[in-house]
This record gives sequence, C-alpha cells and structure tokens, in this order.
Amino acid sequence: FKSGWADMLVHDFRGQDITSTSSHKSYRPITIASFRIDALLAGGLSPRVAHVMNTLLHALCSVALLLVLSQGSLVLGTSELRSRGVMATVAAMLFAVHPVHTEAVTGVVGRAELICFVWSVLAVYVYDAAVRKHQHWR
Repeated sequence: FKSGWADMLVHDFRGQDITSTSSHKSYRPITIASFRIDALLAGGLSPRVAHVMNTLLHALCSVALLLVLSQGSLVLGTSELRSRGVMATVAAMLFAVHPVHTEAVTGVVGRAELICFVWSVLAVYVYDAAVRKHQHWR
C-alpha cells in the first residue's frame, strides 16, 4: 500500500487508474479501505488478519440479518408474523452456517460481498424504521 488513502477514490480494485482503458472499472473504495485497515492492524499484509476480518464481517452480516428479521421487515414482508423472533433466529443461524457463504468468507476478495450485504441489510433496517415512524402517512 504505497499509495495514499485518497488514491482509493481514483483507482479500481486492482490499483489501476479508473479512467484508464486497461482498468476493469471495478470501483470498491470501502473494500480497499478495509484491506488497508487489515494491513495497519497486522503491520503489513497478513492473510491471517484478512481471514479473521472476513469471519468477523460474516458474523456482523448474520447479526444484521437477525436484527432486520426480528423487528419485522416491511420490505421483506415479515412484519405481521407472530413468531418472527423464533423464525428470525432460525433464519439468521441458517444464514450464518450455510455453506454457500464459504467462498465469500474464506476468500479474501469476498470481502466486497460481505460489506455489500451489511450495508444492504442496514439500509432495509433504516428504511423499515423510517416507514414505521411515519406510518400515519398511509
């Protein structure tokens, strides 16, 4: 990571100038920032730290999903379910241990998927909270 933090904003995922014709246009500055944080924590590049961070991010994904499902998501259609606490817990646990997530968690480049999931689920949570707060508009 010889370039500065601001360079994340003008380079693609592989470090090429985003405006270059040879760039694959994969723009992921938050993912790159998380890799830089890994390097700061480890004092350099460390696969072990990257894997631990991916595992922690997957745990955060599971907790975020539990949070959205247990409150009853208007977006996901679970707001009227009576046993949604139990169903939310079971769904989040299945999500946490399902083998389909293996590649995103064990592969360091899967970090982008984990970060995307966390932000997406939190967006649903915030949207649902805003709709609940202003339901009198309907």
